[in-house]
Amino acid sequence: MNKPQCLERDKSWISWSKGALAQVRYDTPENAGFSNDERRAFTIALQGDYVNAAKEQQKVINDIEDSAIHGLHLQRLAIYTNFFDQSKAQQIQKKANQENRQLLRPLAGVQYKTPATKNLPQGKQASSWLQDRYSSGNDLLIAVNAMLSDLDWGPRTEQFEQSMFNLAWHIGHVGQQPERDLGCGPDGLWRLSDGTFYVIEAKSGADPGHPVYKSDAKQLSNSMDWFRKQYPDSKAVPLLIHPEEKFDSHAAIPPDCHVITTKRLEKLRQSVREFASGLVVEDAFRDPIRVTSLLNSHNLSSGNFLRSFSALGRK
Repeated sequence: MNKPQCLERDKSWISWSKGALAQVRYDTPENAGFSNDERRAFTIALQGDYVNAAKEQQKVINDIEDSAIHGLHLQRLAIYTNFFDQSKAQQIQKKANQENRQLLRPLAGVQYKTPATKNLPQGKQASSWLQDRYSSGNDLLIAVNAMLSDLDWGPRTEQFEQSMFNLAWHIGHVGQQPERDLGCGPDGLWRLSDGTFYVIEAKSGADPGHPVYKSDAKQLSNSMDWFRKQYPDSKAVPLLIHPEEKFDSHAAIPPDCHVITTKRLEKLRQSVREFASGLVVEDAFRDPIRVTSLLNSHNLSSGNFLRSFSALGRK
C-alpha cells in the first residue's frame, strides 16, 4: 500500500479499500439475542414503561447460566421493578446479592451464612476445587500469576483482599469476605479443613516502617468478637497483614495474633508460585495425593502455614 495515497485519500485507494472491506463477513456474536433483549429493556425503561422493561429484562435473565452475571442482571431487574413494586424489588435485589456478593445489598441487609463444606482433607479439597475451576494447567498458571500480581503492597486494597480470598480456595481452604459481603466482620475468613479459622484483616496499603496502630489492632479485635458471635464453639487465629509485626505502644495485641509482614508475604508469594508450577506438571492438580505432597513441600499445609509465613505480633 502506498502511504501517501492513504493519507491523501486518493480516490483509487478509497475504491480499492472499500472493495476489500466489502468481502469481509463477520460472525454473528453468540450473545446477539441477549444484547438485543437488554437494549430493548433499557429503551422501554427510558420511555417510562417500567413494567414492560422488567418483562424484557426477565428474558435476559432466563438465558444466563453464570451466577455472577445472572446476579448482575437480576440487579437491573430490581432497578426497573423498584419503580412500581418496591417490596418485590428488594426481594430481587436480595437474590442478586446472594449470587454476586459484589452487588448492592438490600435495605434489610444480608444475613451471614456459615460455609457449607464437606470437611475434606486439605489436599483433596484443593484438588477438587482446582479441577472444577480449571480445564488445563495453563489456565491455572495464568490465573495464579494474576492472583499473585494483586497479592502485593500498595493502594489496590480491594484487589489484595480478593486475592487472599482466592488463595484460600487454591490451597484447599474455604474463603469468605464478610466485610465486603455484609458490611461487618473481617476482611477475610478462612475455614481450614480441621474446622479452625483464620480471621484476617488486610492492611496492604499501610506505610512500611510504621508499627501497627491502635485503630488497626482494634479492628482486628472487633473482627474476633464478630467471629465468636458467629462461631461460639470454634477456634480462630487472628491474622493481620501489615508491613511490620511490631505494635504501637498504645495498641492492644489480640491474643495469639500473627502478622504476615513484608518479608513473609514475599516468601508466601514465592511458595504459591512454586506450588502452582508443580501443580501443572503432568496435571498434578488432578491428583489429591500429589496436591497434598506439594502443599507440604511448599509449607502451604495448615500445619505449616502460620509458622512459615507469619510472625507473632509484638510490642
